[in-house]
Amino acid sequence: MALRYFPNTDHSSRPLLTVEEAYEDLIATLDTIIDRYPPSREDRNLHKLCGFYYGPTSVSLLFFALSKIFPQLLLHGNPLTYWATKYFELSDLRRQGEPDWDHCGLADEYLCSLALRTVFTKSEDDAHRLCRFIPIFTHPQSPPRSYEWLYGLSGLLYLLRFCQANLAGPPSCLRESIEKVSKCILDNSDKWAWHEKPYYGAVHGDIGIITQLVLSNVSLPNLNKQLSHRLSSLLRRQLASGNFPTYPTSSRDLLVQFCHGAPGVLVSFHSLRSHFPNLQSEISEAVERGERCVLERGLLRKTPCLCHGVYGNALAMNQEDMMKMLRVVYARDIEWAESKENEDEKFGLFTGLAGRAWAMAMAATGKHGIVLGYNDV
Repeated sequence: MALRYFPNTDHSSRPLLTVEEAYEDLIATLDTIIDRYPPSREDRNLHKLCGFYYGPTSVSLLFFALSKIFPQLLLHGNPLTYWATKYFELSDLRRQGEPDWDHCGLADEYLCSLALRTVFTKSEDDAHRLCRFIPIFTHPQSPPRSYEWLYGLSGLLYLLRFCQANLAGPPSCLRESIEKVSKCILDNSDKWAWHEKPYYGAVHGDIGIITQLVLSNVSLPNLNKQLSHRLSSLLRRQLASGNFPTYPTSSRDLLVQFCHGAPGVLVSFHSLRSHFPNLQSEISEAVERGERCVLERGLLRKTPCLCHGVYGNALAMNQEDMMKMLRVVYARDIEWAESKENEDEKFGLFTGLAGRAWAMAMAATGKHGIVLGYNDV
C-alpha cells in the first residue's frame, strides 16, 4: 500500500519560507479565491453551505479574521471587510433549516451565519437570537446530543466565544450561554462520542472538546481541575511514534492530520499548556514527540487543506518547522492528489484554498499553532 505521505527526508536542509514569500502567497491566494470563487449573487443557490467548515460563510470568516490582522490591505480596490460582507451575503440570503442537538457546531450553517451576522451588525438582538437555542440544546430531557467541535456543543462554544471576543461590551446572554453549554458538556462527560464512538482528535474527540471548554472559560480555575484527569489520560495514550490513536479502543498508528492524530492535539496543546501547570512537563514532552511524527509523516498526499492536509499539519509545528513545511507548499514542488470535491470544498476554510490563505497569514505574521475557527479566540 502506498504511503499516505511524501517522505520528508530533506527537511533539515530545506530553506525556510520567508515572511515576504508568505505574504506574497497570501495575496495571490486571496486573489485566486476572489477570481475563481467570486461572491456572485446570481449563482448563490448553487452553493453547498457548511458553516465555517466550507462554503461562502467560511470564506467570509477568513476575510473578516484577516481584516483584523491586515486592516490596510486592499484587494481589487476594496478592503477585506468588503469581501467578508460580500461572501456573507451568499449565505445570508438563503433560508436555512434551524439547528438541532446533533447539528449545532462549526459545520452548522444557520448558527455560523447568525454568529457572523452578530459580529457584523454588533446587534444585541442578533446575539439574543443566537442564544435562544441554548435552553433547547442543554435541556436535561433533550434527545442524545453531539458534544464534539464540528457538529456538536463544543463547536457552539466557539461560536459564542467568537461573538464575545468581537463585540465591545458583549451582552450578558453570551457569557450565560457559554456557562450553560459548558455545564451541559461537563455533566455528560461520559457521553462524549461521535456516531456513538468516543474519539480523541480535535474535530470529533476529547482534545477538541477540552480545548473549547478551557478557552471559553478561562476565568474558571476549577474547570481545569475537572479536566486534568481526562487530559492526563489522553497524554498516556500517545504512541511510540509520537502520534495519537483515533479513538480509545484503537492502537493503530495511521492518521496524521488535524482532525485525527498528532497535529490537532499539538495545536490544542499550544493553547492548553499554560492552563494546566501540573501537566506542563508531560505536555512539553508530548509536543516534542508529536512534532517528530508530523515532521516525518506530515506532508500528506491528500489535497492540501486545514482539516486533513498539509496546511493544518504545518500550523501544528514550531515556527521554524512550520516555515519549512510551508516552503514546500509555496514552491509547489510536490504534486498532490487531485481534488474531486465540489467548488465550495475546493475553496473552503477547512477543506481548501481558504485554509492555505490562513496558514500563509500566520507565517507572514510570525505566528503558529493557531487555527481559525478553533483556537484563534
